[in-house]
Amino acid sequence: MIRIAVRNLIEFVLRSGDYRYEFTAPSRPVEGTKGHRRVQKSRPENYRSEVAVSRVFRKGDLEIEVQGRIDGIYDEVQGPVIDEIKTTYGELPDEGYSLHWAQAKFYAWIIMLEHNLDTIDVQLTYLQLDTNQTLEIRRTFTREKLDTFCNAILESYTSWAKLRSDWEITKLDSAVALEFPFDTYREGQRDLAVGVWRAIDAGRRLYVQAPTGIGKTMGTIFPAVKACERFDKLFYLTAKTTGRAVAETTFDILRTRGLRFKTLTVTAKDKICFQPGSACVPEECPFAEGYFDRLRGAMEDAHEQDSLNRATIEEIARRHRICPFEFSLEMSLWADAVICDYNYVFDPRVYLRRFFQESSAPYLFLIDEAHNLPDRAREMYSATLSKKEIMQLRRDIKDVSPPMAETLKSLNKHMLGVRKSLEAEEREAVTDRELPQDVLLLVKKFIGQAELWLVTNRFNETRLQVLDFYFSCLSFVRTAELFDERYLTLYEKHRDELTVTLYCLDPSYLLGKAMDKSVSAVVFSATLTPIEYYMEILAASPEDSSLQLESPFSRRNVAVLVANRIPTTWKLRDQSAPDVARMIESAVGSRKGNYIVYFPSYQYMRTILELIDLPDADIIEQESGLSEAARDEFLARFEVGGDNTRVGFCVMGGVFGEGIDLVGDRLVGAIIVGVGLPQINPRLDLIRDYYDEQEGTGFQYAYMFPGMGRVLQAAGRVIRTATDKGLIFLIDERFTHRRYMELFPSLWKNWRPIAKPEDVKPLLARFW
Repeated sequence: MIRIAVRNLIEFVLRSGDYRYEFTAPSRPVEGTKGHRRVQKSRPENYRSEVAVSRVFRKGDLEIEVQGRIDGIYDEVQGPVIDEIKTTYGELPDEGYSLHWAQAKFYAWIIMLEHNLDTIDVQLTYLQLDTNQTLEIRRTFTREKLDTFCNAILESYTSWAKLRSDWEITKLDSAVALEFPFDTYREGQRDLAVGVWRAIDAGRRLYVQAPTGIGKTMGTIFPAVKACERFDKLFYLTAKTTGRAVAETTFDILRTRGLRFKTLTVTAKDKICFQPGSACVPEECPFAEGYFDRLRGAMEDAHEQDSLNRATIEEIARRHRICPFEFSLEMSLWADAVICDYNYVFDPRVYLRRFFQESSAPYLFLIDEAHNLPDRAREMYSATLSKKEIMQLRRDIKDVSPPMAETLKSLNKHMLGVRKSLEAEEREAVTDRELPQDVLLLVKKFIGQAELWLVTNRFNETRLQVLDFYFSCLSFVRTAELFDERYLTLYEKHRDELTVTLYCLDPSYLLGKAMDKSVSAVVFSATLTPIEYYMEILAASPEDSSLQLESPFSRRNVAVLVANRIPTTWKLRDQSAPDVARMIESAVGSRKGNYIVYFPSYQYMRTILELIDLPDADIIEQESGLSEAARDEFLARFEVGGDNTRVGFCVMGGVFGEGIDLVGDRLVGAIIVGVGLPQINPRLDLIRDYYDEQEGTGFQYAYMFPGMGRVLQAAGRVIRTATDKGLIFLIDERFTHRRYMELFPSLWKNWRPIAKPEDVKPLLARFW
């Protein structure tokens, strides 16, 4: 049985012409719904509103159930009259639009078949929302005409429906027959796979601490595929591009063992766009022109591919000359698994509404690199406005829209007053537990003005600037609707800049609401430590479970040293810097090879670089803001073998602190300076104070646990396979404090203290 809504059926078969992004105010659907109700309430007593209908049509060996809800039916003496209501802000059409007529005619056909009618009347009712003017267009259709018209639509859809039906059978049969793709499970991997399968089967969430080497991507995807009858679509969510690539590779491996499973990778619009800088209209972008005329052919080509990664999407989109981003979103509806960034599920500004607003299907979430999710969630559930942005936009639009400019002037005046107050008190930030009502009032006023202006100024040169700030304001207002005891209003001064942020201190409740859109979720990482902290902040409920797995690697293959007398706290860094440099020199000098030294900040890294003396080593320094090409070039220098020593100086938590795979001799040592604590700042202090009030765990939640997460991720770059052998050198006396040692993984159990630089070489000589 294939089920489809009347509207979706009509659009799928009959859509044609250009893709055109038109600005639509978020209030438009609500106003449209209210308009529908006004029309319905004005109808006479013989009028029935919101009439649900469905009918099953057999096409070959397929049954297609077409469902829908008719806006209204007049029960007149000569028979029922179908009423399809449409609302608009534009001009009322003379004859009505073809898609609207098609939808109404299909509804009429269902009623005609149900009551065995020879003719039926169909009415399109248009309501102009600004003026309340209505237009009613009524036509009579015979059974013969509607039979011909609607059967043609069903025939056109049936070819695609047959493809999808056959695919479902192929997918399920392959999943049932699928065996684990390797001869044996890695140590701990089978426990992981069984745990994931049971969680999906029970419809609950599972939180997994799975160290490097277990094979967690295969250990989660394989059981998910085996359980695919229990969900409609799998969402594999990651924080970084590297995570998406690993998921794609894992599905490819399973395909070599017979799996048929369609995966689609969503690439951000700004990365995949063929016409960057152009508006999504046919006047500016050739890939928008005639988009719907060519979409069906592109979809049929795409259906021939099981893996729709970025390269494949781009290749098909170029061949059919259509927008690759919109095409990828269209194909996501038909994919069995969608591989994408967290924000496509969790961010209220950009989540995939076609799944999480318009549908309630059973979805499965596999959430990789989940240690990144708390900070990402705080960003997604917070909203910021900038005084500089307000002033710049006011200058740009003062001549084209004096009303908007006046509102921005008032908003800037408020921000200026707060900044002067902070300057007078010599403070950098101020908080309030209440919403900034003065700001909200002005922001809402600007939104209303901008919506009217954007509708009528499609080609104004300042349109993009207005649109950008409009969406910032909209995000601010929507975040205000979420504001509760888990939020603060935060004003921050940065020199002459001032920002106001609705800051989410605790994202657990909102993450839980988002996760409720899944039938089951598996939350996993190599560094979900301590797991109780992550379960709390990542919305675990009492019935959810956790799984903590031991490292599969031998402790004999890793030397863990701790420089236990060197303080690296901010106040003592200059004093201890020479000792840190000597420790690094001793470790690197113990054996030729490739090393990475991790620091808590760029400034600290550069301080040590000035003191380091490694004349025979090739020193590579990480720069901030590296492009993807520059990152690849950096890693390429860590080649295998050779007689040279290369030392990368990097920042913990940065692009080289996790998600990189330097196997074997490509990396023989990670030297970690400091316990990874984020730099003290007002926002983290607010998180600390919030959790101190809640449960007395402020320092741990704001600083210590995230910091040790960075340390564990950096250390995890060394031992990637069972045959790898390497050094983990921790430089900071705090690593010997009990509360830090409690967070050490079992692989570090045999750590050795180092008091002086000269103690390093003898220990490592025996190890190597």
